[in-house]
Amino acid sequence: MRRNSHLAVIAGFAAAVILLAAGGLLLWGSTYVHNTVQSQLAAQQIFFPPKAAFANAKAALRSRLA
Repeated sequence: MRRNSHLAVIAGFAAAVILLAAGGLLLWGSTYVHNTVQSQLAAQQIFFPPKAAFANAKAALRSRLA
């Protein structure tokens, strides 16, 4: 019985280490991609309209479809 509980503890720690490493790598990758895309769009002077412009466009589209 003791051996099974030791194996469960070791497996739990191993799973925690793997999940923490995967989470850290995913966070790093997300930050890297965000910064790369943002810098490339800024270098090419590509800008998107503010969020309010999309809200007005959706309202106009709904009124045309109704």
